[in-house]
Order: sequence, then structure tokens, then C-alpha cells
Amino acid sequence: MHEQHSIVESDDHFEVGTLAHLVVGNTGRVLDGRRTPGYIESFDEESAMFVWRITAFEDKGEYWEIPAEEITSYQFRKGSPLLSPSEVTQISARCDALNQQLVIQKSETNRAATENAIDAQEQCAHDWIINNSLFYKAGTQFDFSAEEGNRLLFTDMENYLKELGLSELDRLTAEQYLLNPYSGEWIKSTKIIMAEMGLIAYSGTPTRKTDTFSGIGEKELRKRYIIARTAFLRSIFKLKGIREVSLFRGMSSSIDFYETPHTLVSTTFSAETALAFTDIQSSSKSRSAYFVKFTCPVDRLFMTFLETRQFSQRYKEQEAIIFYDGQIKF
Repeated sequence: MHEQHSIVESDDHFEVGTLAHLVVGNTGRVLDGRRTPGYIESFDEESAMFVWRITAFEDKGEYWEIPAEEITSYQFRKGSPLLSPSEVTQISARCDALNQQLVIQKSETNRAATENAIDAQEQCAHDWIINNSLFYKAGTQFDFSAEEGNRLLFTDMENYLKELGLSELDRLTAEQYLLNPYSGEWIKSTKIIMAEMGLIAYSGTPTRKTDTFSGIGEKELRKRYIIARTAFLRSIFKLKGIREVSLFRGMSSSIDFYETPHTLVSTTFSAETALAFTDIQSSSKSRSAYFVKFTCPVDRLFMTFLETRQFSQRYKEQEAIIFYDGQIKF
């Protein structure tokens, strides 16, 4: 499913990253299953975030923006240049200052107001689909087993959001989710806004950059986008007579089971894809793993491979991003 090294160099040639490794130009690997290689391209002192430029696999040439303290999830070749103790102390202090806890509980009052707004937009989306949708006019049905989404529906979603002046927000959201939802602040800030709307809960750190909620990232604009996209998905599914879908999720972890937070969660329409993310062999080094199938109301869908062009490009994982509401329990 994902590209891999034909031969993986031993970890013995590397050491786990520390703040001292935050030297521009240092090369290394992500401590993921396939040891994704890259290098530190830059470091921003104000946000205490480094740019990791990827040098192999599907995302070769792309980059992630990563908080400095997450350097421990990377490894660097032994003998790499190191920062001075005073520079490390300075970065550590900045990380401490930025890592204040932000908790936003789901507000039923806010959620009700958001649902009312989605209901109103859903009627507009319904009318737009009846009059303009290539997918609907063609009489096409959803194919949940397909490897790629539907090109007519890609065009529909893009045209609908373009008419509302929201297409660039959708492009940024889809591309960032595809590349790495934990990179930078776009998805994090999207989750914060969704939590303020009552759609999910948020527990984490505040945004680090002063311009995150300005320009195209302005909160009211992004709220309109979230409402409009959600309304379109609900409407097209209901016009096709579909109120719920079957989804799968696979997970392996080096830590014990924990309750999945009520946040945005990646799932898939494909059992095969979910199994590929589940390391349940007796020889596995994972401390916990699961593979589950569950039924999800279409009202909990935010973004899927069916209508999102980017999700049918580099990775074909039949993905569905949902407003998770406790469907997976142990």
C-alpha cells in the first residue's frame, strides 16, 4: 500500500533525536515503520517548530512543520552536528512556554446552533445538487468498494465550494490531511474551531503562530466552510437514500489501549486498508492493536475519498474523516 525501502539501514547507525539535533541540514529518519528519510531544512525560534523535508517515498519533496519537542520521534545519524547547551536551554524554555494546555469540551448549546446552521445550508446544498450536480444528473451510485472516488463528484464538490468562495480552504484541508494531519497548524486549528462549534472536543496545546487565524484562516470563514462541506455531504448521501455507512479502522500502538478522543478520526471504507494498519501478529512489537468495523451515520462524515480528489491521488486508502462520537468501545 505504501512505498518501502528495499533494504532498511540498521538503527544501530542512528541515535534518537534530541533538541540538540535541531541543526539545519541534519539528516535522519522518522521513527515510523518504514523509517521515512529527510532532513531539517529550517527552524523557527518564535514558534519553536522545525521544517522536515522528506527525501523518499510518495511524499518526496514535501515537508512537515513539527514542534521542536517532537524531535524524539526522529533519529539522526551518529556523529551529527549538535547545538550548544545554551541553545538547547533556550529552545526548551520556548517549548515550555508554548505548551500550555487547551481543553475545549463539547458544548451541546454550541452544537445545536451549528446543527441548525448545517440544516439550513443542507437545503441550499440540496437545491444546488438537483440543479447542478453532474454526479446526481448521471444517476451514478456510490461505489464504496472502489479504489478511487468519483470524478463527477470531485467536480461537484469543487464547483459547489467555489461558488461559495470556499474552495481554497477545502484544498488546504484535504492536502494537509493527506500529507500529515499533525504537521503545521492548519488541521490543529481546524479542530479547535470545530470544538468551539460543538462538533468535537479538543484537548491539546494552543496554536503557536500568530497568523494562524488570520487571512484565509480566519475563524468565521472556516466555520462557513465546515458548515458548507458537511451540508453537501449529508445532502448527497440522503438524495441517494443513504443514512449510514460501514467503516473500518485499524490501529497499532506501542502503548496500552486508551479511549479514543471525541475528535476528527481517520477511518476507511476498506477492510483491507484497515488491516494493513493493524499489526496483530503474535510476534508483533506493538503493545496494543485493533481492527474494527462499525456503522457511522452520514451526519458524522466530514471528508471522504468519494468526493475529495486529493484522497484518490498518492494514497488510495478509501479514507473517511469523521466527527468521532464514541463508536469504538472496548
